[in-house]
Amino acid sequence: MSANTATVPGLDGRKMSKSYGNVVPLFETSKRLRKIILRIKTDSTPPEAPKDPESSLVYQIHETLLSAEQKEALAERYRAGISWGEAKIALYDEVEARVAGPRERYEYWMSHTDELDQLLRKGAQRARPRAQAVLQRVRDALGITASPLASS
Repeated sequence: MSANTATVPGLDGRKMSKSYGNVVPLFETSKRLRKIILRIKTDSTPPEAPKDPESSLVYQIHETLLSAEQKEALAERYRAGISWGEAKIALYDEVEARVAGPRERYEYWMSHTDELDQLLRKGAQRARPRAQAVLQRVRDALGITASPLASS
């Protein structure tokens, strides 16, 4: 991996990965998502004490969602003595604001699978002729003739 490649820290501080089981499950219910974010481990720095944003896991996750100006404003709140609870709620609020709409659409489609299957079949029917044309151009360019099995 390149040194210039950004990684998002997971809930345990390692690189976020499903295989590590340390992801923020975006399509969880709002209540469950809040509970997961509030359980992110922090140190024992007192609520009013200044905190180093760069060493804070909560900040590191949060900053991946923010613009440069928002990151700096949040970093200032850490340096001014934001409590860990307040920092986690700010992270939850940002995540929730971004995923509420997509989660609603996801929940709709998961509860209307017949409609989803129909939509996917319709999309496949529309895509098939285009894909076949592209494959034919590739075969022609490579001088490959379609085998009898490929036409079935």
